[in-house]
Amino acid sequence: MSYTYTPREDFRLRPGKHRVRVVEAIETYSKAGNPMIELHLKVHGFEDMKPMKAFMVLSDSTAWRVRQMRLALGYTDPIDQKTIIDAKDMVHKTAWVLIEKPEGSKYLEITEWHDDYMATQAPKGASRATAPSIESDEIPF
Repeated sequence: MSYTYTPREDFRLRPGKHRVRVVEAIETYSKAGNPMIELHLKVHGFEDMKPMKAFMVLSDSTAWRVRQMRLALGYTDPIDQKTIIDAKDMVHKTAWVLIEKPEGSKYLEITEWHDDYMATQAPKGASRATAPSIESDEIPF
């Protein structure tokens, strides 16, 4: 049997830093019953690919993760102040993420969310707290 095909470039998504856009945000509940927002994300350059999913569980123990995701999406939520989160406000927001294939997993996953500074300028392992202010000439020592 013979088969005719048209060779194409390999456009598979690879692990690394990628820009994503929220195409849908669904308010739901986690398996433990906590409020959760299920984000459907399109990866820049891979718009024909099925959206990736990320889950924002809204609980005290995951507040650090929610903040990481929201900073990456461009929100500036004040520390230690109650903040109202509306899922529909996240649609069309973009962020930098790190996509990796965790050990033992068959699939790529979003393992980190980065704001623009962390994604484009900061050395690997730097925390956001060490990012110099644009308005300041001071060098932190």
